[in-house]
Amino acid sequence: MLKCRKITTLGLVSLVIGLSSCHSQQEQSRVDGHYEDSSAEEMANFIGAQTVVPEYESSSRVIIGSPLLQYYNKVDLVEAILDAGVDEVLVTVSQGASTSTSGPLFSRLRAKIGSRIDQVRAVNQAERGGLTVWARDWAPLGAETSGLGTFGDGLSLVDFNYYPRRQADDATARALETVFSSKRISVPVYNEGGNFMINSSGDCMMSDRVVQANARKFFPNDLILDEAQIKTYYKQFAGCKSVYIFPRMPREGTGHIDMIAKFLDYQTVMV
Repeated sequence: MLKCRKITTLGLVSLVIGLSSCHSQQEQSRVDGHYEDSSAEEMANFIGAQTVVPEYESSSRVIIGSPLLQYYNKVDLVEAILDAGVDEVLVTVSQGASTSTSGPLFSRLRAKIGSRIDQVRAVNQAERGGLTVWARDWAPLGAETSGLGTFGDGLSLVDFNYYPRRQADDATARALETVFSSKRISVPVYNEGGNFMINSSGDCMMSDRVVQANARKFFPNDLILDEAQIKTYYKQFAGCKSVYIFPRMPREGTGHIDMIAKFLDYQTVMV
C-alpha cells in the first residue's frame, strides 16, 4: 500500500549514479538503466530533493490491487482503510478493464461500504498482463520534496523497478502519474516495497535481497549495481541519511525486510 501525507508542496528527485570505476571507457560513455519511459537526465534534475514518507505516517490515499477484491474478497480491509480516515482508495485493474465502480468487481464492496464507494477509484494499469495482490511491493513510494516547485497535490512518486516478469504490476507508477497529477521519478534499482523501510530521521533498512536482485541484468539496459551504489541511489532519491542492509532471513522466500522488522515510529522498531 502507498502511504503519503496530505501535503501542499512537493518535488521530485532524480539521479545519475556514476558508473563503477571497474567499467571500461566504452561502458562509461553509455547511459544504461531501466528507466521505464523516463531517463537518467530527467532523474538527475531531482537529486537530493525528496524524502519518502514513513509507512507509519497518516495517509490520504491507499493503493490496492484488484485481486484483493476479486480473489480474496477483502472488503473488510477496504472498509477499515476508509474508517482510518483515508480520503481515497485506488484500485489497479488490468489495462482495458472497466474502471466503473458500479461493475461486478465492486459489487461486494458496494454492499459493504454503501455510499462510501465514491471514495474508491479504479485505475487501469499502463501495461497489459496479469495483476497480483502485492501492492505493498509494486506500488510507488510517496515522497515529500522541497525546493523544486509544486506538482499537483504535492506528491511525487518514487518508482523503483519491480520483478522483471511482472511488468503489469511494475507499471503502477506510470498509471498513477496522471491520476495523482504528480511527477514520477524512475530509479533504475530493482527492489520491492516490502524490502524498504524508512523513519522520519532518514534511517533506512532493507535486506541483502536488494543486492542479489541487482547483481545481474534482466533487460539489456539494466545496470549491475553493488551494495555501495544501491545505497547511493537510496540516499539521493529516497532521502535516506543512513542505509542499513541486513542479511535476509534464512529459509524465508521473499527476502523482504518487512518479514523481519518494521518501524513503529522514528525510534522504535518491531522485530
